[in-house]
Amino acid sequence: MNTVKIRKFTSEMIDECADLYMKTYAQEPWCESWESRDVVVDFYKNHINNNYFIGFVAEKDKRIVAISVGFAKPWIKGLEYYIDDFLVCPDHHRQGIGIAFMDAIKSELAAQNIHAIILNTERGYPAQKFYEKCGFESAESSIIMYSVF
Repeated sequence: MNTVKIRKFTSEMIDECADLYMKTYAQEPWCESWESRDVVVDFYKNHINNNYFIGFVAEKDKRIVAISVGFAKPWIKGLEYYIDDFLVCPDHHRQGIGIAFMDAIKSELAAQNIHAIILNTERGYPAQKFYEKCGFESAESSIIMYSVF
Protein backbone atom coordinates (compact mmCIF):
# COMPACT_ATOMS: atom_id res chain seq x y z
CA MET A 1 0.00 0.00 0.00
CA ASN A 2 2.97 2.35 0.38
CA THR A 3 2.76 3.24 -3.33
CA VAL A 4 -0.85 4.41 -2.99
CA LYS A 5 -1.56 8.08 -2.30
CA ILE A 6 -4.80 9.25 -0.66
CA ARG A 7 -6.20 12.62 -1.78
CA LYS A 8 -9.40 14.60 -1.47
CA PHE A 9 -11.76 14.15 -4.44
CA THR A 10 -11.82 17.31 -6.60
CA SER A 11 -13.76 18.35 -9.68
CA GLU A 12 -10.66 17.80 -11.83
CA MET A 13 -10.97 14.09 -11.08
CA ILE A 14 -14.56 13.65 -12.29
CA ASP A 15 -13.78 12.27 -15.76
CA GLU A 16 -11.30 9.68 -14.52
CA CYS A 17 -13.64 8.72 -11.67
CA ALA A 18 -16.59 8.36 -14.06
CA ASP A 19 -14.56 5.97 -16.21
CA LEU A 20 -13.54 3.93 -13.17
CA TYR A 21 -17.12 3.87 -11.89
CA MET A 22 -18.38 2.50 -15.21
CA LYS A 23 -15.57 -0.04 -15.46
CA THR A 24 -16.25 -1.28 -11.94
CA TYR A 25 -20.04 -1.48 -11.97
CA ALA A 26 -20.31 -2.96 -15.47
CA GLN A 27 -18.76 -6.13 -14.01
CA GLU A 28 -20.32 -8.77 -11.80
CA PRO A 29 -22.01 -8.82 -9.43
CA TRP A 30 -23.54 -5.46 -10.47
CA CYS A 31 -23.66 -5.74 -14.29
CA GLU A 32 -24.98 -2.19 -14.55
CA SER A 33 -25.40 -0.23 -17.78
CA TRP A 34 -26.12 3.43 -18.41
CA GLU A 35 -27.90 5.35 -21.13
CA SER A 36 -24.79 7.54 -21.36
CA ARG A 37 -21.57 8.36 -19.55
CA ASP A 38 -23.10 11.76 -18.76
CA VAL A 39 -25.30 10.31 -16.00
CA VAL A 40 -22.20 9.14 -14.13
CA VAL A 41 -20.43 12.47 -14.65
CA ASP A 42 -23.54 14.24 -13.35
CA PHE A 43 -23.61 11.91 -10.33
CA TYR A 44 -20.14 13.12 -9.32
CA LYS A 45 -20.87 16.77 -10.19
CA ASN A 46 -23.97 16.69 -8.01
CA HIS A 47 -21.96 15.28 -5.12
CA ILE A 48 -19.25 17.91 -5.43
CA ASN A 49 -21.86 20.67 -5.53
CA ASN A 50 -23.34 19.47 -2.21
CA ASN A 51 -22.24 21.82 0.59
CA TYR A 52 -21.57 18.82 2.83
CA PHE A 53 -19.61 16.81 0.23
CA ILE A 54 -16.75 14.66 1.42
CA GLY A 55 -14.83 12.59 -1.10
CA PHE A 56 -11.52 10.81 -1.36
CA VAL A 57 -9.52 8.95 -3.98
CA ALA A 58 -6.61 6.53 -3.75
CA GLU A 59 -4.02 6.85 -6.51
CA LYS A 60 -1.40 4.38 -7.63
CA ASP A 61 1.11 5.23 -10.35
CA LYS A 62 -0.76 8.53 -10.85
CA ARG A 63 -4.04 6.69 -11.65
CA ILE A 64 -7.13 6.66 -9.47
CA VAL A 65 -7.70 3.12 -8.18
CA ALA A 66 -10.32 3.72 -5.47
CA ILE A 67 -13.07 6.26 -4.80
CA SER A 68 -15.23 7.21 -1.83
CA VAL A 69 -17.91 9.88 -2.20
CA GLY A 70 -20.50 10.98 0.29
CA PHE A 71 -21.30 13.76 2.67
CA ALA A 72 -21.23 14.90 6.27
CA LYS A 73 -24.55 14.08 7.88
CA PRO A 74 -25.81 15.57 11.15
CA TRP A 75 -26.00 13.02 13.93
CA ILE A 76 -27.00 13.45 17.56
CA LYS A 77 -23.34 12.95 18.54
CA GLY A 78 -21.96 15.39 15.96
CA LEU A 79 -21.39 14.61 12.30
CA GLU A 80 -21.03 11.26 10.57
CA TYR A 81 -19.74 10.47 7.09
CA TYR A 82 -22.39 8.92 4.88
CA ILE A 83 -20.66 6.98 2.10
CA ASP A 84 -22.87 7.04 -0.97
CA ASP A 85 -20.39 5.19 -3.14
CA PHE A 86 -17.15 3.36 -2.38
CA LEU A 87 -15.30 1.40 -5.02
CA VAL A 88 -11.94 -0.12 -5.79
CA CYS A 89 -10.82 -0.76 -9.35
CA PRO A 90 -11.42 -4.45 -10.12
CA ASP A 91 -7.80 -4.75 -11.32
CA HIS A 92 -6.71 -3.88 -7.76
CA HIS A 93 -9.06 -6.09 -5.73
CA ARG A 94 -7.56 -8.34 -3.05
CA GLN A 95 -4.36 -6.28 -2.79
CA GLY A 96 -5.18 -4.55 0.51
CA ILE A 97 -5.90 -1.23 -1.18
CA GLY A 98 -9.54 -1.03 -0.10
CA ILE A 99 -8.83 -1.71 3.58
CA ALA A 100 -5.88 0.71 3.62
CA PHE A 101 -8.03 3.31 1.83
CA MET A 102 -10.82 2.94 4.38
CA ASP A 103 -8.32 3.19 7.25
CA ALA A 104 -6.90 6.39 5.73
CA ILE A 105 -10.42 7.81 5.36
CA LYS A 106 -11.16 7.05 9.01
CA SER A 107 -7.96 8.84 10.05
CA GLU A 108 -8.80 11.87 7.92
CA LEU A 109 -12.34 12.00 9.29
CA ALA A 110 -11.13 11.70 12.89
CA ALA A 111 -8.87 14.71 12.26
CA GLN A 112 -12.04 16.58 11.20
CA ASN A 113 -13.81 15.44 14.41
CA ILE A 114 -16.06 13.02 12.48
CA HIS A 115 -16.11 9.71 14.33
CA ALA A 116 -18.73 7.60 12.55
CA ILE A 117 -19.35 6.27 9.04
CA ILE A 118 -22.68 5.00 7.76
CA LEU A 119 -23.38 3.30 4.42
CA ASN A 120 -25.71 0.92 2.62
CA THR A 121 -24.64 -2.18 0.74
CA GLU A 122 -26.30 -5.26 -0.71
CA ARG A 123 -26.63 -8.15 1.72
CA GLY A 124 -24.64 -11.15 0.52
CA TYR A 125 -22.53 -9.21 -2.01
CA PRO A 126 -18.73 -9.27 -1.68
CA ALA A 127 -18.85 -5.68 -0.41
CA GLN A 128 -20.57 -6.83 2.79
CA LYS A 129 -17.60 -9.01 3.74
CA PHE A 130 -15.20 -6.22 2.80
CA TYR A 131 -16.96 -3.73 5.08
CA GLU A 132 -17.05 -6.26 7.90
CA LYS A 133 -13.25 -6.66 7.54
CA CYS A 134 -13.05 -2.87 7.89
CA GLY A 135 -14.89 -3.03 11.22
CA PHE A 136 -18.44 -2.23 10.07
CA GLU A 137 -21.44 -3.95 11.61
CA SER A 138 -24.90 -4.39 10.14
CA ALA A 139 -27.91 -3.04 11.99
CA GLU A 140 -30.30 -5.98 12.02
CA SER A 141 -33.10 -3.77 13.31
CA SER A 142 -32.91 -1.40 10.32
CA ILE A 143 -34.33 -1.65 6.85
CA ILE A 144 -33.84 0.49 3.80
CA MET A 145 -37.01 1.93 2.36
CA TYR A 146 -37.42 3.93 -0.83
CA SER A 147 -40.01 5.43 -3.10
CA VAL A 148 -39.47 5.96 -6.81
CA PHE A 149 -41.78 8.41 -8.52
